[in-house]
Amino acid sequence: MDENKKELSKIWFPEGTKIKLNHMNDQTKPVPEGTIGTVKFVDDEGTIHMQWENGSSLALILGEDDFEVVEENTMEKPFSRTILYYKNFAFGNNDQVYESSIKELKKEIETRWFYHAEANINSKDEESYKNFIDWTRMVIQIHDMDDEEFVDKILKRHSNYPPIEDVGFRFINDGCDVFKSEVLNHLLYEAQKITCPEENMNVLGMIIEKCSDLIDMSNEQFFKTYDKLNNENKELNIKNYTNAILKDVKENASYNKYTIVQGYDNKTNIEFWNDYNERVEELDVNHFRAKLINDYLQFAENNIGSNMDEEEKKSFKGWIKCSLDFLKMPYQKFAESIEQNKYDNEFLVFKKFHDKNSELKTLKLTSIDGTAYLTTKMLGDVTNQEDEIKHNNEIEHFQIFLNKYVPNYKCYIFPHYADVGHKNRIMDVYNDNLHNTLENIFETADIHSGIDLKFNELGDLVLRCYGNMYHYVPDNVTLETITDYHIVPVDNSNEKINLYEEIFGNDEQELQQSQKENDYELEQ
Repeated sequence: MDENKKELSKIWFPEGTKIKLNHMNDQTKPVPEGTIGTVKFVDDEGTIHMQWENGSSLALILGEDDFEVVEENTMEKPFSRTILYYKNFAFGNNDQVYESSIKELKKEIETRWFYHAEANINSKDEESYKNFIDWTRMVIQIHDMDDEEFVDKILKRHSNYPPIEDVGFRFINDGCDVFKSEVLNHLLYEAQKITCPEENMNVLGMIIEKCSDLIDMSNEQFFKTYDKLNNENKELNIKNYTNAILKDVKENASYNKYTIVQGYDNKTNIEFWNDYNERVEELDVNHFRAKLINDYLQFAENNIGSNMDEEEKKSFKGWIKCSLDFLKMPYQKFAESIEQNKYDNEFLVFKKFHDKNSELKTLKLTSIDGTAYLTTKMLGDVTNQEDEIKHNNEIEHFQIFLNKYVPNYKCYIFPHYADVGHKNRIMDVYNDNLHNTLENIFETADIHSGIDLKFNELGDLVLRCYGNMYHYVPDNVTLETITDYHIVPVDNSNEKINLYEEIFGNDEQELQQSQKENDYELEQ
């Protein structure tokens, strides 16, 4: 999982979020489809730790497992346009909130204004007569208004009518604004989920554009948009409105008015200061671009509310424009913008570009006792901090190589204990995707003392984990827990792939010769 999604998982799935499982990519003992669970927490690697209703605590992996957030009940209710308001009478309860349909509220205001007209009817002076005419005219006008005009002129005070307080009403909000803000929130949530170079950038761009369009729509246009997209005659609610927009976007993405392809195959890396985490981090240029866009979308989301003022709308549209500009920007222009710090994000500070392609395409094997190690030394031979850093860098280097240059095969993981005290204990076989395997083992295994990485004689990748010490009773000695994870990739026919040959080819002698010619060491 890329760093962007790891960070966002904590935002998308806070503790207590209800999730419905559609399918778990676990062939051993998956949680049944349709099971509801609650998020306990999301760890630093983006793994979503769950408590399922069937008692299981299996975690979810974003991008691997198929699941959906169970929305609040209000999301499933059909939208009915009502108005919340206070009755501000001198003898009434000023704190009580009332809810009314537009039709009922219009009738109540008509009645109040009619009372104002009636109060002047028996007075013979010119001012009273004028007041009678004015109030009567307003009663007729409000009676003839359609709902949209009523909300615009009365609720939002876009008129020369007397202050609402004069007739006893202090309005809070119109449900349409709340509804629209919820739809925008859900669309931005969907956009952030696919803000990644591996996803369809045209779809992402169109979702962002839809958000920009919706914010400027009148309420009447907003509802007509749903009527136009609602081919299945579904009731109007937040979920259905959001899904109608997404369906339209996906169907039309290939006909989008621009094509987002420029510069997304460049693998140049960027070092930057991440003020959120208070450390220097590194991403390839496209994931850094995605990180910027994701932040812009979050900044836009921070301005969404049920009663957005003009300043908030302006800020929202500004961040939306930033995200679109950087999404569509050709690589060269984007790189120049970053290098000159011409981007609106003070939390991600550019430091330098560097190209690791040549490094990533070169791997070094070390033959130790006839076994091909992916490190210059076995962990047991590491005697100082400098060697330890180099050892870990070499393993990280291989992991980066695997994720960039080897297909993401399905693979079986055969874990077993290699130390004397645990040899008779059985461990379950499970499956994973190759690009996630090492990361997931690092997260779940006992690696208290460190790891080694090697290929065995069958071409299997073996990750050896050195864990905590324990007392071995039969020999009355203290031993270290050692676990070997054999990683065996398979093709679409479930036939084993020799990973060693996949990476280095069949000619071992040629490989050894190339190793002698290329005394490559990782950048520390």
